[in-house]
Amino acid sequence: MWIFNTIIAATMSLGLAFAQDNYLEAYKEFQTAYAAGDLQMATDKAKLAYQLAEDGEATDDEVAILAENYLQLTMWTDPETALPIVEKLETLKQSGVSAGKLSFSELVLIKVYLQHKIGPKKRSVLREFQKESEIAYAEGKIPTILRMRTSLELATSLAHR
Repeated sequence: MWIFNTIIAATMSLGLAFAQDNYLEAYKEFQTAYAAGDLQMATDKAKLAYQLAEDGEATDDEVAILAENYLQLTMWTDPETALPIVEKLETLKQSGVSAGKLSFSELVLIKVYLQHKIGPKKRSVLREFQKESEIAYAEGKIPTILRMRTSLELATSLAHR
């Protein structure tokens, strides 16, 4: 019985090491594809790295960084995919994870933007976004470029409804 338990434990350890190697390998492939300008391959590899890290033995900090990579490649083009990622990042930030470049305020603004893109186009969402954006920007918690791009996207979508 002892030998059987040892074999099971060794197999499980190898499986965890393999999962870690896989998400790190996928992350390296993401970096290569992104640097080469192959955004479809970069998105695919960012998704794979994020999923493997979330399912494996990655730390919450590693999951947050990989989630941000995937979010930044999907938030402008695929809001349905990006929304659960930003919600995961919000949860991680609320639990004390500090890794990643996006602040909690930025995540809130991105979430409002994504909800607007997915759901009905309401002026109240734009007003909510503008209010949250002004507060976060005044506190120095959101970069100007993110604020400008999301404001422009929201205003444009309201103008074309």
